[in-house]
Amino acid sequence: MKIDYEQNSRPGAVIVAGTGNAALSAAIAAREKGAIVKVFDQADYANRGGNSRLTAAVLRIALESSERVELLLQKPLAENVQIEPYDSDLYFMEATASGKVDEQLIRWIVRNSYSSMYWLVKHGLELELSDHTYTTAARIGEQVYSGGLILQAKGEGEGLINAELRILEAMGGTVQYESRVVDLVRSDQDGAVIGACIEDSCGKQWREYGKVILGSGGFEANRQMVKEHLGEIFAGLKQRCVPYNTGLLTQKALDLGAMPYGHWQGCHCSPIDVNAPDSADHTIRELTNRVSFVAGIIVNREGRRFTDEGANYPPKCYVAVALDTLHQTDQLGFQIFDQQGVRYLDNYYQAKGVTREEAQTLPKLASQLGINAQNLVETVESFNLACQKYSHLDYSFHALDACHTAGVTPPKSNWARPITEPPYVAYPYTAGLTYTFGGLKINQHAQVLDCNGLVIEGLYACGEAVGGVNYMPFYIAGQGLVKGTVTGMHAGHHAAI
Repeated sequence: MKIDYEQNSRPGAVIVAGTGNAALSAAIAAREKGAIVKVFDQADYANRGGNSRLTAAVLRIALESSERVELLLQKPLAENVQIEPYDSDLYFMEATASGKVDEQLIRWIVRNSYSSMYWLVKHGLELELSDHTYTTAARIGEQVYSGGLILQAKGEGEGLINAELRILEAMGGTVQYESRVVDLVRSDQDGAVIGACIEDSCGKQWREYGKVILGSGGFEANRQMVKEHLGEIFAGLKQRCVPYNTGLLTQKALDLGAMPYGHWQGCHCSPIDVNAPDSADHTIRELTNRVSFVAGIIVNREGRRFTDEGANYPPKCYVAVALDTLHQTDQLGFQIFDQQGVRYLDNYYQAKGVTREEAQTLPKLASQLGINAQNLVETVESFNLACQKYSHLDYSFHALDACHTAGVTPPKSNWARPITEPPYVAYPYTAGLTYTFGGLKINQHAQVLDCNGLVIEGLYACGEAVGGVNYMPFYIAGQGLVKGTVTGMHAGHHAAI
């Protein structure tokens, strides 16, 4: 590698790769401890923020009491707001449901979920009550929040990233855009990582010296790596991620002997509009998401159901639904609702440019969608007859209602209501790839470990660069950003020592 010039080594310097939530949490933490902090991002300023900026910034936090919610909001709750506790034990149980994740790592993240977010709030991040459809419920005179997804960053992902950048810059940290970390510099004496090679958009390269924190995401934007690790079926998916998450720095760490960790054959996927862009756009964010399928049924091109639309709350089963869709013809699914069901669709179904078909009869709807009409009619008739224990009262997504089907495959385990009230509405969708689950193994200082379980001095990882937290198809929404804050905060604090 040709190096144009070298920066002098400075004691206490910390180099951070990326400007997502994990990277910025790390930078803030390191600066708080007095380190000289330089952040480098391949993106230009307009495309800053990594995958974090694309999210609704809903946060899964262990919240044992309303008082803790008020501390994070920095104000009292309104009298009509009720918070159902979501304690650390429940969080841990849900996060480890696959039985194949690093339980010690998960417990550490869960234990620090509240304190790390409170730390950011004290620095100036503003939170608000979540407006997530499936975590709030109206009762007479009350608004009830439950399920752990109680809070979100004000202004969603855009607000989160802008707030963290303001905090960092006010503390004296610097961010250099259109400049990426392309390699790691290691000491000839003891093998510690002592710096990084940087390349700007013109191809000029130089070295910066200091400890290095990798907040550069997974490898989801690298179609070759996706094909190699996840398989051909994932390689052509639409990407719900920034184009910079190519796994370059994860690979550089592996080349130094870092331990690959977690589910390298797994990823996060979401059902998205069939006409969503092939790659993510921060102006679109999550507007193409289609996760209100619990209020209807899903069929494939052949007009047959293929997944349990009511297996769990959507924040806990939408990834599984997306994965099931990958095995259907053209990797397409069609969410079908009647006029009772459409009342419960979230606002994303009303977004500009949504792909939607409507018809007074099911054969007409099938014709408009290009799916098998006879099969669709038979599927809906069989489903309607199979619905058990249902009522025509309002759906409540506040709790699993056990209104299920009997005698059809696959079953619908909850929220099964006959589809009988025209006009019928359909939303074609496919699966979009958000981020990969494979990464590096770290300790509880977020130091990267080698294949013998020993620390690689001077090298840290946070956020999506860390493996061991998720195992496909199990996923619970809101965990990713909190993982990023916890790992980033600890990485920054320790790197500044």
